[in-house]
Amino acid sequence: FHGRTYGAMSLMGRTKYKLGFEPFLTNFGIIKFNDAEDLNKKITANTAAVFIEFIQGEGGINIISEKFAKKLYELKKKYGFAVVADEIQCGTGRTGMPYAHNHFKITPDIIVAAKAIGGGLPLGALLTSKEFGKIFSPGNHGTTFGGNPLSCAAGTVVLKEIYQNGLMENVAELGNYFINQLNELKERFPDKIKEIRGKGFMIGIELFKPCSGFVNKMRERKILINCTNEKVLRLLPPLIATKDNIDFFLFTLHETLKTE
Repeated sequence: FHGRTYGAMSLMGRTKYKLGFEPFLTNFGIIKFNDAEDLNKKITANTAAVFIEFIQGEGGINIISEKFAKKLYELKKKYGFAVVADEIQCGTGRTGMPYAHNHFKITPDIIVAAKAIGGGLPLGALLTSKEFGKIFSPGNHGTTFGGNPLSCAAGTVVLKEIYQNGLMENVAELGNYFINQLNELKERFPDKIKEIRGKGFMIGIELFKPCSGFVNKMRERKILINCTNEKVLRLLPPLIATKDNIDFFLFTLHETLKTE
């Protein structure tokens, strides 16, 4: 999932978001996530770029495998295409690193970031390597609300808190605690929890059955949680969450699992 603008929908593989907006741009293709053979088969000398979430959000908190990352890097060296990292959900300290790709041995040519960098106000950014840095110059490509002074002021504060004042390191530490505790819950409820995935404060709890009803039960207990890809509970706590917040969630999750 890369968004609902025309270009983003053209390269997206989720049919339900594309219905009614056809026809789309041509020369886009979909590679099966973590399928190195499919990647190798579909990448050619004509490939311009590969867009990827190193940790998928909407797709169900799926983490890129070492095998897939290695093959992507090999093909990039061979063909010279650009790697575009969609870091809108998995970036900006969310996984305990500046961006999700920092967990792997790949440096993207282009990074797209948004939402989190504005602290709730609308803000987006495009980061590039030096090779692509001179393609746009000031005024080449504009937007009515681009450079919003209030959003940019908020973004400056948010980025300072995350990268300079220790918030990202706190996410990494508490994220490890959170995931370890969730894996203990998995051991207690092996018939209900299939797998725990994620890094930092981007975590997926895959259940054995659809989780939409579970979301309602958690909301009744004062917990807001999201169900994605039908059976995955997606946890995206605020980066300022504390150990007490996590423990409250774990207790509530435990009590709700007992009623399932």
